[in-house]
Amino acid sequence: MIEPIKYNELTPSLARAGCFVLDMPNEAYHAYNGISKSGLDLVDVSPAHYAYAEPRQATRAMEIGTAIHAAVLEPAMFSEEYLLLKDVKARTASEYKQAVKAKGSSEQVLTGPEADRVKGMQHGVFANTTYADIIAMKRYYTELSAFVECPNTGVLLR
Repeated sequence: MIEPIKYNELTPSLARAGCFVLDMPNEAYHAYNGISKSGLDLVDVSPAHYAYAEPRQATRAMEIGTAIHAAVLEPAMFSEEYLLLKDVKARTASEYKQAVKAKGSSEQVLTGPEADRVKGMQHGVFANTTYADIIAMKRYYTELSAFVECPNTGVLLR
């Protein structure tokens, strides 16, 4: 098994040789050289679709999915970084708008109903005995970025 490296150890030569990277921020991953699975999907449609693709804008459903991912796989980070407004029913409420302004984006601010859904998913997963057994082993990584150079094209894949 290839042991993962820490994000601050990542170099272009290690990426091209092939490596797994721990704790790489999402923004850094998407800004790193190379092409991702999403990019390859666009190339599969046509190279022009990839070359002229507009940056993807996150939808609220994508933000909630990211929150569920964090709550289930990175609960400590979820607790630290997400603001759960349990008494706020809608994103139109002034309390929600103020919280978003203070946070700098809506991505990590959840209304009461959104927080209930995310926490419900978290509780459901944590109640699963198979998940609990895996977590108890402490031999897993919740988030890894992978890099390798394609041997046929020389393109860096991430």
